[in-house]
Amino acid sequence: MMRTLAMEIADISGRIDAAQTDRFCAAILESSRVFVTGRGRSGLVAKCFVMRLMQLGLDAYSIDETNTPGVRPEDVLVICSGSGETEGLIINARHAQRIGAKVALVTAGENSTLAGLADTTVVIPSYSSKLKNRVPTLNVLAGQFEDSMLLLLDACVITIMNKLRVTEDEMMSRHKNIE
Repeated sequence: MMRTLAMEIADISGRIDAAQTDRFCAAILESSRVFVTGRGRSGLVAKCFVMRLMQLGLDAYSIDETNTPGVRPEDVLVICSGSGETEGLIINARHAQRIGAKVALVTAGENSTLAGLADTTVVIPSYSSKLKNRVPTLNVLAGQFEDSMLLLLDACVITIMNKLRVTEDEMMSRHKNIE
């Protein structure tokens, strides 16, 4: 089953627009600080991403934590949403826009409300249960999107790591050391 799911994700990875991914990584690199959010399992993947951004040495925050600072115009809000229709995330995007911050989106909902609001979007052409799209999968609910998003965001971390010339040792020096 794991090999089957991996083959599905490999197929999806070949259909992600590389130019979208490049613009997404550039939006992160061009911002002063990075704020990341998502809900449900997408939110858990978003937290994995923000942890790696911090380990890269970027000023990166999950907007759902109590010690997160306020967003400013030179910042970017990264939103992870399979459907692109999660009401709270739409409110977050609109608020970031009012402040003047950029909005970067990772979604399966190419024509979603969030895609219409975002400055840059990476579309993962995958199944999302809320979209009712007909992408064949053995995965359940939005698992195909979430699994694909984890690998996409890990690839972005590697891209940013290479552009900034950050070593794995440097990243490890920022790794949590009290658990």
